[in-house]
Amino acid sequence: MLERLHNIDWSSLTHAYGAATDVPGLLRALAADDHQARKDAYWELYGNIFHQGTRYPATAPAVPFLLELLADPHTPDRHELLLLLTHLVTGQFSVAADPVMYAGEPDDGLSLAARDGDDDATILRDIYRAAEAGLPLYLGLVQHADTAHLRAAASFLLACLWTRAAVTVPLLRAQLARETSTPARASLAFALGRLQGAGGPDPALLQLHAHDPAPLVRLIAAVGLVRAADGEAQAAAVATLIAAVHDPDSVPGYDDLPCGERDLPGDIGYVLRSLPPALGLRALPALCAALERAEDFGTMGLVEALLAFTFGEPGPEPGPELGSEDDLEDMSEQTATPTLDPQLLTPEQRQALTAMATTHELWTIGNLFFVLRSYGIPTQRNELAALLGLPIVRDEAAELAAQARFHRVHMHNPGEAVGLLRRAAELAPNDAGVWQQLAQALHAGDDNPEALIALDRALALDPLLPAAHFTRGLVVVHTEPAEAAAAFARAAELGHQPLQAITNRATCLAMIGRRNEALGLLEQLTANHPDFAEGWYSLGLALVKLGRHADSIAALTRAIAIDPDHANAHYARACAHALQSEPTPAIADVARAVAIDPVLRAAIRDDADFEALADDPEFQRLTAAEPAPGPGPTQRN
Repeated sequence: MLERLHNIDWSSLTHAYGAATDVPGLLRALAADDHQARKDAYWELYGNIFHQGTRYPATAPAVPFLLELLADPHTPDRHELLLLLTHLVTGQFSVAADPVMYAGEPDDGLSLAARDGDDDATILRDIYRAAEAGLPLYLGLVQHADTAHLRAAASFLLACLWTRAAVTVPLLRAQLARETSTPARASLAFALGRLQGAGGPDPALLQLHAHDPAPLVRLIAAVGLVRAADGEAQAAAVATLIAAVHDPDSVPGYDDLPCGERDLPGDIGYVLRSLPPALGLRALPALCAALERAEDFGTMGLVEALLAFTFGEPGPEPGPELGSEDDLEDMSEQTATPTLDPQLLTPEQRQALTAMATTHELWTIGNLFFVLRSYGIPTQRNELAALLGLPIVRDEAAELAAQARFHRVHMHNPGEAVGLLRRAAELAPNDAGVWQQLAQALHAGDDNPEALIALDRALALDPLLPAAHFTRGLVVVHTEPAEAAAAFARAAELGHQPLQAITNRATCLAMIGRRNEALGLLEQLTANHPDFAEGWYSLGLALVKLGRHADSIAALTRAIAIDPDHANAHYARACAHALQSEPTPAIADVARAVAIDPVLRAAIRDDADFEALADDPEFQRLTAAEPAPGPGPTQRN
């Protein structure tokens, strides 16, 4: 495989960091046995042949080799290959972002090499055509891939191949009737929404929106309907989107979709923004409420929708006195002369601006500077507050907390977050939320003793802080499971991630021997929320521990029907089969578990539930240790 890599003169091609001589090694690393080497290779390729959405002369020549890897069923992480291919074709592409890609521009027949330059249109055309060659492979994966992640990722790629819609759309519609996975059905709905023609909404989307049992599928179908429908169909779809913005927890699974970008309310804000203002104004209360809850970049789609609905489309950009957008790294401290007259604001405009001025989070990032300036709105929070007559004082502790959350969530750097939050706690020692965030960051950095101290401070200040109770459960679950059970119960009562909190509580109860009580909780949970895969998984796990193996298999089968790529559910079902002396299905589930998550090999190999299979050659092969990690590519920022 990849024998033809040497036929390309990679030294004559360029990417974001110069000559593309490192690309062949990175492509080979995508098929490595070592998980970390593969992860590093993806990191590098997203940084060089696709740098922040920009594509380069070396990008299109890499695509045929990605297709070669994808065609080999032994290549690991094939769903990641599909996501990389999609982004090479489209740039940033999601529910919230339209693709930047080849759109049928006139073809003069010249290749990029013949042009002797970095013509963007030619680069995008060549990437599209190279990816288009994989159409039969993508169609086969949508229909026959053995994991829902892979089928969903294949649908996501097909969503951008607009020139092949006549072939693709009928197959996607047919696949809907067979697809049992909620995320895979949602991805099919996304693809149908992107590929529907100008003749009105796809009938399959209307059916999904009206009748699919999964809220996630109905939501993505609504996204497609808003793009194409009008009249009653569009109004019904808008109502679905507004309800999701109002209560994102009612649509579980969005973060796991290939087409999801940031968070659900912010992404849906971008979708709603395309509506006529008269229709979009229906979303004004929900958008304002969501803005109060939003964090950092999640504010952007909400703000753009609010402004579009209340002010209309923005005017032309003011003059270039501040320099071009490309010249400015951080706009959070920049200012621009506002042109807004507060005496002329409508009630809706004032409502939107007040929500913005009173929401600290959107002022912690500079990305909205040009949006605000285009409307003549003050680009600094204190200036907007003054214009509206609002008494808002800069909250330095909240700013530090927002920076800390960015480092913890987006940069995966809990150590930096802890430092920022300790400074915030010094400035605001009576802010329970700051202490709660500090506890989260400490827990993420495995400093649970200090996390407990921070949680004690948070709960002393605000005994009803739901997130603090949930975090306390996470911190003490392995040392004090009874205390963790009580913490999760309180979090559920207070409405913080209630389904997961109940599931976690049941797990803790089982850990301390109260298995019948745990079982009752989980039976009630799955009866009330039959689409919650984690509930069925935890129920199956509890039944295994009680020796009710047949019932466990039934519960775990429900979990796998909802989420076919739930590695731990396959693991637990394998245990139940093994304990029932059913080696064939046990080994089949072991194979699925390690195919989805190779890290489980060691745990399965050492699990006493598989004692009867320990000498089975296939079990030994499946659970053999991965090769020791070798040196991977150097990571680049």
